[in-house]
Amino acid sequence: MKTKMRIILVLICLVTLSFSKNVFSTDKNQIDSWLQQLNNSNWQVRSGASRSLFYCLSDSNDEKLIEKIKTTLIEQLIKEIDWNENGQLKDETRAGESGDYLFDLAEYVASFKDTRAIPSLVRFGPFGSVREALLEFGEPAAIEILNRLEIKFPALGSLGKKGYIEILGEMTKPKNNGYVAEGKIRNEIKQALIKILETTIYPEDKNIKWYYEIAEQQSLPRKAAINALGNLGDTDIIPIIKSIAEKDSFSYMKDASIMGGKKGEKITIYPVREAAKKVLEELKARQKQE
Repeated sequence: MKTKMRIILVLICLVTLSFSKNVFSTDKNQIDSWLQQLNNSNWQVRSGASRSLFYCLSDSNDEKLIEKIKTTLIEQLIKEIDWNENGQLKDETRAGESGDYLFDLAEYVASFKDTRAIPSLVRFGPFGSVREALLEFGEPAAIEILNRLEIKFPALGSLGKKGYIEILGEMTKPKNNGYVAEGKIRNEIKQALIKILETTIYPEDKNIKWYYEIAEQQSLPRKAAINALGNLGDTDIIPIIKSIAEKDSFSYMKDASIMGGKKGEKITIYPVREAAKKVLEELKARQKQE
């Protein structure tokens, strides 16, 4: 009885393996069909096609085919994230419905570790494994990120800007392993961070929207820039950080009870100023050690 069960289990495994290979077959007609489906108006069809093409890569020894699939998926990501002149996605409904598809597609492209993918990955945003891939690319990714930060696109948002700035900060951080920006690109990153730090943006209607969650989000890019500049450790950064720690006017009101005070009383919070104070202390401590 046990022998029969083993034989049955072996047969099931063989059938499963056979089925798996058939599902992601590298048959030319099937692959051509998936490539065509990437242009389908239904994002779910495009999602299934991109997933099937991605899994084909591990099941193929055809270098030309592998190259074709990688190139197509890299270009597909750029095509999916298409902005209009105002910095909004051309088809917001489609983008909202296909968020998971876009994330999966970006993950596929990031796994290629192909420098041709840098523009498409930077266009997607600094999230998930995309962030790690951009860090690995080093200088070419830094250049693309700096260009991206120059674009005044509302769609980028505070969280997106914060993510890009954190990547630049990681690139300037001294470490034993991984890319560390040096020379011209290091200086370009430094100047970009200073520029971000010197830019304060308030919402147009402060009376209605200026509650602490929005204000805190608005402060994220500048706080990230302060931390990134702290990574540089340059002495000429200290006066800039010191000035912000003492004078930065970016603030919002918060109920005192949240900070352990009396309920109903309001206190003024200076998020960027506080971040600068912390970095300033770290820089001074580092100077003493040196």
